[in-house]
Amino acid sequence: MHIFSSNLLRSVVLFTFVILHLNGCAGTVSHRDIIKTKDGGYIIVKDFDVIEGGKSVFKLRSDKIQEWQWQIEEDANYQSTHISTKQDQILNLIEASDGSYVGVGRRKGEFKNIPALGAGGFITTYTSYNPLIFKLDSLGKKSWEVVLEKNGWLYNVVKISNGDFIACGANIIGYKRKVIPQEKGLLIRFSKSGKIIWSKELLNRGRCGLIIQTKNMEILLVGSEDNRNLYVAKFDINGMPVWQKIYDVVRDGTEIVEQYGGLFESNDGSYVFAGPILSGKHDGYMSVTCLKSDGELNWKTLIKLEEAGMRYAPSIYDMKQLTTNDYIILGAMSWSNLGFLSKISSNGKELRTVGTYHDGKRVALRRIHANPDGTYTLYGLSSEEGSGEKIWTIELNANGETLNGN
Repeated sequence: MHIFSSNLLRSVVLFTFVILHLNGCAGTVSHRDIIKTKDGGYIIVKDFDVIEGGKSVFKLRSDKIQEWQWQIEEDANYQSTHISTKQDQILNLIEASDGSYVGVGRRKGEFKNIPALGAGGFITTYTSYNPLIFKLDSLGKKSWEVVLEKNGWLYNVVKISNGDFIACGANIIGYKRKVIPQEKGLLIRFSKSGKIIWSKELLNRGRCGLIIQTKNMEILLVGSEDNRNLYVAKFDINGMPVWQKIYDVVRDGTEIVEQYGGLFESNDGSYVFAGPILSGKHDGYMSVTCLKSDGELNWKTLIKLEEAGMRYAPSIYDMKQLTTNDYIILGAMSWSNLGFLSKISSNGKELRTVGTYHDGKRVALRRIHANPDGTYTLYGLSSEEGSGEKIWTIELNANGETLNGN
């Protein structure tokens, strides 16, 4: 492994990571999401969104009229000397084949000791996280939930070919507040009724953030090892490893890529994903990586986003391959609605990167949908409507050029 040229740089970056991680503000969990449903409607997930009306999931019809809303559970118990709260936080939600919805995330528990009036001292806070799995029926009613007893969370979930689900995330080992948490990658398989079939830990220190089922029915994971190195692995559906690889993501050791997004399998069987660079001479750039089917590096490219108005490291939300075999990537500047659309060639060459505008206003796009006629629709949420009910769509032709937006 490559050693950082500056220990001070690494300490500063890791300290910043801890502050964001412990307060639930990391880029992977702070954004709202929008899902195009099979019936032509939309599911909107709002989490960490108290200012804009609370945490909730709601379903819109194709004409954007609300069908139902589910308020994410939050419970508080106030006593004279302490406050105990419970919050469910959704990190990923997918539509199942029967029209229901399966989600993963974490249950946050917080206990505060409050000094007696006049006794002085500080409020002491204890925080815990437990991996959460749940299912909503087609009408937005909770069918079941499973809260794992271990500390940690689940970032993403995928439905596999036999109807079961596999989720990935991280276990927290020896969690202490204001101390860098030691994480181990977590991979679990569960049935459509929520029964845990198997669970396994990965890596001595790291996490798994992205997961897909490949065309040959295997499971591909992308995550990070030791908070800086790229971890990529392939497993069969029984959790047995096919191969596992760890890459030093940069050559000079002064950059960190975190929060990878947009993982998918391309037409030639390679795997493509992207992520922001958080430090070093390419701070604020986007790194796009393509791996061969055996996990070996095919190509990697860096994209400067400054001309698209991105002054800080972006979050990557979605990526698709066009019929031309080129790629389009959606992202947004972390903690804002400044979005961008990037198009790169099949061999990784940047073709264009633009800010996502409509009527001169920035649009926060989240998902790409491939249409039967070869066009593409980009879906996002308006930054102007506090409820998030205003949905933006932008149409692209088969070459990824903009047709219209509304």
